[in-house]
Amino acid sequence: MSQGPSLRVKIIAGAASVTLVGAGVIGYKLTHKGPPSFRRGGQFAATGGPSSTTSTTAAAAETTATTGAAAQSGATGPAAPSSTTATTARKAATPGPTTGTSGPAASTPTTRAASAPTPTPTAPASPAPPPGQPSAPGKPALGTYTWAVDGTEGASFVGSRKFPDKMTMVVHSAPGLQPDQVVFDLTYSDKHAEREIVGFRNDGIYFDFEGGSVTFGPRTETSQADYQPPILEIPWPLKAGFSRTGVTKAKAGDGSISRTEDWTTSVVGQEAVNVGGATVNAWKVQVDRKFRPGSSDQGSRSRTMWFDPARNMWIKFVEVFHGERHEIGFSFTYDSNVTAVLSSFTPS
Repeated sequence: MSQGPSLRVKIIAGAASVTLVGAGVIGYKLTHKGPPSFRRGGQFAATGGPSSTTSTTAAAAETTATTGAAAQSGATGPAAPSSTTATTARKAATPGPTTGTSGPAASTPTTRAASAPTPTPTAPASPAPPPGQPSAPGKPALGTYTWAVDGTEGASFVGSRKFPDKMTMVVHSAPGLQPDQVVFDLTYSDKHAEREIVGFRNDGIYFDFEGGSVTFGPRTETSQADYQPPILEIPWPLKAGFSRTGVTKAKAGDGSISRTEDWTTSVVGQEAVNVGGATVNAWKVQVDRKFRPGSSDQGSRSRTMWFDPARNMWIKFVEVFHGERHEIGFSFTYDSNVTAVLSSFTPS
């Protein structure tokens, strides 16, 4: 889901100039410098993500308890339409036995039996895929999606650090967006935030814009890019074995091209994912991106997503990123590896 920045190398490039620290794990500091600012998508929707790597076992337990109930209440996302249909059918069938009462009432003319014959019971919803998919993917519900996170990030000269065990992603609208776009604002901590502007179109779900802001020590670097053409994340309709390749240019605000990426998007098939105690039959999609030679920024990014059509949202993602920046007399690297699983949802 979990998600990645427009260019983490560029985001972190200034870290080499900070005071060097010993190799090993460094924690997120308690200082807070405010939410980042990006040229697209409006004000960043921060939700007060964790500011340190201090153990949050109690919070995790609270989240688990909350999402356990959410499996019944639908707090981890909108309920699938098929479940609603099944429930409605069962409720409509309830009055059936009472219309055939005996005694005088039975001889009284009534139109209930004629106009409302006993409906055929509908089978309960199952984890199997629906018989057909809509002609286009819908947009996800607006609100705050909370994710359980495991992973690390690191930069040359400054070592590595663990991600906090919780990340929030606020899905919202904003001025200047196209009708088919929404904003995903991800807060891993007060030292790491990302933005994705996502397009929901007839043939799939695309990343139109990505930005990121990462702090190591006293230095914060922010990067952002518009993608032309957009990068396909989830193809539509979903079909096991589908694959598409593309070439995308990452453009800065002044129109200059910072890098060119080759990407491949493939649908692996369907897999079960546990979300808040409920099993979801999700579509597994792999997106591999590699930067072309010729620019100072080089790297690769592999992202696997488990997409739930009922939520119009991936409910799990695993991302591995490696980036390098090479300039005269200077070389810098950044690496991250993160797994995120949806744990709860709060509508806006």
